[in-house]
Amino acid sequence: MAVLGRRGAGGRPRRPHRPGHRPGTRRRPRPQSADRPPQAPAAAPCDRHRRHSGRRAARRRRPRPPLTQRTTQARPRRALSHVHPKENVLLSEVTGSRPGLDLAPGTLTVLVGPSLVGKSTFAVRQFPPTWRICLDVLRGAVADDEADQSATTVAAAVQDLLLDERLARGLRTVIDSTALLPHVRTKLLARARYYRRPTLALLFNQVSLEECQRRNAIRPRKVPPDILRWQHTLIPTAQELRAEGFDQVLTVAADATVHAAAPEAVAR
Repeated sequence: MAVLGRRGAGGRPRRPHRPGHRPGTRRRPRPQSADRPPQAPAAAPCDRHRRHSGRRAARRRRPRPPLTQRTTQARPRRALSHVHPKENVLLSEVTGSRPGLDLAPGTLTVLVGPSLVGKSTFAVRQFPPTWRICLDVLRGAVADDEADQSATTVAAAVQDLLLDERLARGLRTVIDSTALLPHVRTKLLARARYYRRPTLALLFNQVSLEECQRRNAIRPRKVPPDILRWQHTLIPTAQELRAEGFDQVLTVAADATVHAAAPEAVAR
């Protein structure tokens, strides 16, 4: 058992305090005696170390030379196998029954048009099922209802993920949605431009509003009439689509026949 008091823990006697010393403070330096030589001060850092440290600091702070003094030799660009010449990227007039077979590898095809004009029917008939990314189908996969607009955000995120992966692999992709808003088309064009893929816009502007309303009346899943009228006010022209950056703009007629837009309609 430890005895407390004048003894510390463990029974060892405490060291007596020196006069003028307070416990918990550092000791004073020992006075220099006459028979003891004075200690030399600490040596200064070596010149080699000082030189190297200054060189490192100067290297970090070294300003870049003016633009006129830099080398202006252009770096050679690497040839990309998936970049096609312009004559191969742009499609000529397409009148066949399966225009999807004539698309260049990696082509991004965007269907532009309001509801009930036959975009999905056209895509199912003209393109392989693996090419097609349908926003309505993704809504149904998220919420079990293709008309549930609350699932559009998640469905659009899944669409972007699939689109990026297919463009990176150089696969042909068809975006089956209305694509009536300019910022939606700009986003799709930016992704195709990032991967250097050709773009094609299929414009569905030959079906009148009255015909769409007639189709909507006999359709099980109906579109609100005000939404249908609003969509028809957003239909762009072929000139506007070409000005946005599409490599080619084709017009789909009411009988699902694909025609090239007139040259004067798509002139920049």
